[in-house]
Amino acid sequence: MAGNEKKILDECISGYHEYALTSPVHLTFVSSNLCAFLGCLPEELLSDSADLYRPLVHPADSVRYASFLEDLSRSEKTGRIEYRIMKKTGEMLYVADSMTSRKGKDGNMYGFSMLTDFTELKKENDNLQFTNSTIPCGMLRYAAEDGHGVTYMNDVMKDMLRIPSDPDSAGVYLKALEESVFSMIGEESRDRAARALQSVARSGSPYSGEVDVLFADGRPGRLFGWISRCRNRDGGEEFQSICVDVTNRHLENEAEESEKVSALKTENAEQRKQVSVLQDENASLKEQNEGMQRIVQHFTEGGAAFEILGEYVRPLYASDNAYEFFGYSGEDWSEMLNKSHTIREFVSRTGLEYERFEELFDKGEAEFVYRDVRTGRKRTIRAVCSSLEKNPSKPKYVMLYNTDKEQEAGGQKQPSRVRIRTFGYFDVFVDGKPIVFKNEKPKELLALLVDRKGGFVSSEEAIGVLWEDEPASPVVLARYRKVALRLKNLLEEYDIAGIMESVSGKRRIVPEEVECDLYEYLSGREVTESPFRGSYLNNYSWAEVTLGELMNRE
Repeated sequence: MAGNEKKILDECISGYHEYALTSPVHLTFVSSNLCAFLGCLPEELLSDSADLYRPLVHPADSVRYASFLEDLSRSEKTGRIEYRIMKKTGEMLYVADSMTSRKGKDGNMYGFSMLTDFTELKKENDNLQFTNSTIPCGMLRYAAEDGHGVTYMNDVMKDMLRIPSDPDSAGVYLKALEESVFSMIGEESRDRAARALQSVARSGSPYSGEVDVLFADGRPGRLFGWISRCRNRDGGEEFQSICVDVTNRHLENEAEESEKVSALKTENAEQRKQVSVLQDENASLKEQNEGMQRIVQHFTEGGAAFEILGEYVRPLYASDNAYEFFGYSGEDWSEMLNKSHTIREFVSRTGLEYERFEELFDKGEAEFVYRDVRTGRKRTIRAVCSSLEKNPSKPKYVMLYNTDKEQEAGGQKQPSRVRIRTFGYFDVFVDGKPIVFKNEKPKELLALLVDRKGGFVSSEEAIGVLWEDEPASPVVLARYRKVALRLKNLLEEYDIAGIMESVSGKRRIVPEEVECDLYEYLSGREVTESPFRGSYLNNYSWAEVTLGELMNRE
């Protein structure tokens, strides 16, 4: 093979190899990038008497791969096949194999194969399948302004809302949705839904919870899911909701509660007293569940998927916070994707009793109460388990959300331990006492995050502010990382790590976790006297932009 051709094959694809397709089938050439891709040496793949490549093909795809080679050996043609292949390390990858067969001068058939790795694309597609239909989830998008008219709805959402396939029958309901998404929301839930949209628009953070709806056939129902901001094809802002129908479970719960109330009314006073005592004891036991301390301290909504067969479970997908709910890091979870584990082993890191997960998998939902080790407050998360078929060998999917947000929406939000002062000089107080910053740069970084009001700040942006006279370089980037680490350690030292969120190297303040004079002032909440006196973050010259905005507001 010519040197230039070999270089192209080594650099442009995941692997190139050549087959002798006459018995015994075997490889006659392997490219260096194929060896690197599989973690093998050339001598581990080349043999005149055996096909050393086929054993690396996933057992479930091996027969199909053998048929692929046999078909190509019959005549000159080009074929394509997708299959899974196991690296020498045991890691499973998804590849597309394009092979062309040609008859050589010796009369034998040879195959020339180019391999393409599409593992990441496969994972991304699986994630999209997870969020779009496999749970199954309903998805709809609606405008961010005016009446919040619906602009898109997937088929699952249409089925969920009982929208008939006949356009004439569905017309009135769909037209109402095009004018306003609130047309499908029950009157008692509309104010809460409006506040949720305002919260998402203001903070940019997703909002989760339940809502009463009116289906197209006139019957009432209930959905749960979350709202987030997104962009439409034109680059404009929209809202997006992903929902699951929990109507039947809601009605069953209401019926159970009704039966309990009816039973209590028929009992004598002593029996009611005993029931009350038992309820208090159960609530106390839930609060004291020390095992729940291992759950992520700053928990938000999330999702995970598992393939369950008998007593074994294989993780398929999870959002970042779901890793932590099950006691794993993202790296741990990635290593687990291609292996099966006993359910007991899988849930052991949560600190929860195994029976609680049996309840989740069997009944379809469960609620977990724990005491947050960071704040000392009682917190509640809800898990809903769903499956496309009632078959133990089929995948199950779990959606999780923090019900504390619903309590906050109802006006029960507890005061934050963290108080931030921006008017005048910048200071941070925890339980009324000021944080002692040993270095100025971590304090300035935190002030910058507060100034951005919950928006993410990239490393490059932060460096441009903290070291405005120095060009970005590996040295300055390393300096910034050290500052960010010092800030993270300091917040952990004061047990307030949850006020800062880090995602892919970007950081932001979590406005919901702090009390801040700036945020209170901008919220428009009526106060006896304005806290703004014409000064803002006096420590930092870069704060003059926001100061100008505040002065104009006055």
